[in-house]
Amino acid sequence: MDRNFIADFEEYFFDVLDTIAKIPELDIELLLAKKTVLVLMNMTVGMIRENWNINKPFNLVVEPVIELLTLCKKREMPVIAIADAHSENSTEFRYIPKHCIAHTQSAEIIDEIKEVGGYEIIFKNSINAFHSDGFQKFLKENNDIINYIVCGVATDISIMNFCLTLKSYFDEQNRNVNIIVPYNAVETFDQRMHSNDIANVFAIQHMASQGIEFVKGVY
Repeated sequence: MDRNFIADFEEYFFDVLDTIAKIPELDIELLLAKKTVLVLMNMTVGMIRENWNINKPFNLVVEPVIELLTLCKKREMPVIAIADAHSENSTEFRYIPKHCIAHTQSAEIIDEIKEVGGYEIIFKNSINAFHSDGFQKFLKENNDIINYIVCGVATDISIMNFCLTLKSYFDEQNRNVNIIVPYNAVETFDQRMHSNDIANVFAIQHMASQGIEFVKGVY
């Protein structure tokens, strides 16, 4: 690989950061409450509280997610909390450390979210919640939803897979449904070979190029 790649990457990275910095906040009053759903992704004990050595940045989204949940609850918007609930022999554990085993505390929604309440729980056994039976049921029973606000973790894994699949699903039907991600309320994990800052930028840029709408936050 040409070493000029590093200089090109730095220029690209800062260009994306500049673009992100200019994205406005979203006034929730602009969205029809009954046609908008808030999706809380992976706000579980296993993802937010356990394995903190790799998931420490996940704590950063707790407060903005709670603020968003509270805002949507006041407007009586439907809210779904999607949670990993893996079987002991989940094939996902071949490449991701074991986490969030079904019927354990690890698969529980964190207490801060429970205290606010007002959500329906949907369980999943893969990184892509779109394919879960619970979400497919929600999709069929809520065909009039035109706005999906997605927050939680992890930006470049569960959130990106879900948002891109959901977007392509509606595109196939020529339906103009908005997939909205407030980037103050999403985060990914941090490791030596997986910088959360870099992964977030790449995920945001990639999703935006595929029609996902990013906002700085929601008020």
